[in-house]
Amino acid sequence: MKTEYKKNISGVCLVLEEEKAYQEDYQILMIEANDIFGLLPLKAQGINGGSRYYYTINGKVNMKAMYEKLKIGKQDLLLFLNQFLQTTRAVYDHMLNINSILLDPEYIFYEDGQFYFCYHPLSNEELFVQFHHLTEYIVRQVDYEDKGVIRMAYELHKKTMEENYSIEHVIAQVSHEQEAEEESEPEEDELWEPEDVYEKRPEKEEKRLIKENPIYKIFQRKKSKWGEWNDLP
Repeated sequence: MKTEYKKNISGVCLVLEEEKAYQEDYQILMIEANDIFGLLPLKAQGINGGSRYYYTINGKVNMKAMYEKLKIGKQDLLLFLNQFLQTTRAVYDHMLNINSILLDPEYIFYEDGQFYFCYHPLSNEELFVQFHHLTEYIVRQVDYEDKGVIRMAYELHKKTMEENYSIEHVIAQVSHEQEAEEESEPEEDELWEPEDVYEKRPEKEEKRLIKENPIYKIFQRKKSKWGEWNDLP
């Protein structure tokens, strides 16, 4: 799949070009006829024996570019997860294939408190696999000064390593755990460590561990293959 940006009468478009010949189907017509929550406007056409898909992105920035310098905070992550679920439900309600939602950060856009997704009819990678890959990206891009978002990202990624997991259930669990944590209001100098990753340590070592922040090192280690991170259970 070839990706490029073009300007036309509608403004700026992301263009995805495929070698496969274009065939108009109900998916394109459904998106053109409805304002589906979370989906970018889509037009498609056949050209030179292949097909092109145009997504209008006026004023929007993709997630990859947005978080090259900025880092993902707790509220950013909660907002994204909530809107992602709303989008999958809207896609399902319009009888579209949820596996055609692209979850590469390059194809997720943001503007004024709203995330937008590309729906690509020729893509059919299972959504739960795509979402797992996205959690790997999130783990790398979180704000390491925010212990709350670190916990969320770690737990989110960990839960997506389970076989045949439910995206909706995982997001609900992580969101609920975050709400419970905020209600409990833990002391600032408490140290959180992932369950089963570290052995229990004497209390006298906690101040030293806080300064070293060993969990950051986990998130920066290279994974051996998709779905597996060194030293993670």
